[in-house]
Amino acid sequence: MKIVEEWFENNINERLINLLVTCIGVIFVVVGVLFSFSDNETVQTILISIGTSLIASAVVSFLASIYIFKHKREKEITDVWRLISIKDNRSEMNIEVYRRLINAENQLDIIGYGMKSFRESRDELIRSRLQKGLKIRIITVDPNCDFLKQRDIDENKMEGSTANSINQLNDWVNKLNNEYNKSVEIRFCRTLPTEVYFRVDDYIYVGPYQCGKESQQTITMEYHSQGTGFQYYNSYFEKLWNDENFCCENIA
Repeated sequence: MKIVEEWFENNINERLINLLVTCIGVIFVVVGVLFSFSDNETVQTILISIGTSLIASAVVSFLASIYIFKHKREKEITDVWRLISIKDNRSEMNIEVYRRLINAENQLDIIGYGMKSFRESRDELIRSRLQKGLKIRIITVDPNCDFLKQRDIDENKMEGSTANSINQLNDWVNKLNNEYNKSVEIRFCRTLPTEVYFRVDDYIYVGPYQCGKESQQTITMEYHSQGTGFQYYNSYFEKLWNDENFCCENIA
C-alpha cells in the first residue's frame, strides 16, 4: 500500500523503534523456548509472555502509527489547505457558486473564456449584486489570439466559437459598466488558461481545462480563505492581473 510505503520513508525513528521492540520480543520468546528443556516452567512462561507481549505491542504500535500518519495527511488537506470539496464536474461547481453569489458582498474574480453559460444563467443575479457593491474582475483571452483555434479543437467546437463567445462576454461587461458605474473590470491575455478560476469572497473554485471535454464536464476543487489553497490561487490571480506583460485592458 502507498500509505505504508510513505510511512516507511517519512518515519524512520518509529520504524527503528518498532523493529527493536520486535527483536527484543523475539529474543525473549526464543530464550523462553530454550527453557523448555529445563524444569523451570515459571521462568519459561514469564519469558514467553514478555516476548509475545512486546511483539504484540510492536504490531499495534506499527498499525497505529500508520493510521496516525494517514490521519495527519488528511488533516493537512482539510485544516492547512482547507480543501472543502471536490466536484465531479463544473455543473456542480455552478450550483455552489450560485449559492455563494446570492450573498456575495465584496469580490468576484474569474479566469475563463466566454463564460456563456454563466452569463446567461446568472445575469440577473450579477446585476443584483452589483447594485449591492460587488466588484468583478475577469481575465480572459484576447479574441484575436490564434491559440483560440486550438481551444475550439480541444472542445470539439466550430472554429471561431470561443472567440465569438469572448466578444459577447466583452459586450456584456461593457453593458454592465454602463449601467453600474464601471463595477466590472476585464483584461485580456495572449495565451490559453489551463484552469478555470472563480473567487467569490472567501471561496475559490479551480479546475482544469481538458482536451476532448467541454469545460462544464471537468473536475473542480473548492478552497476556503483560511487555508493555504486559497492563498496560493488568490496570489496567482493577483500576479496575473497586475502583470502588464500578461494582461492588457484592451483587445489587440
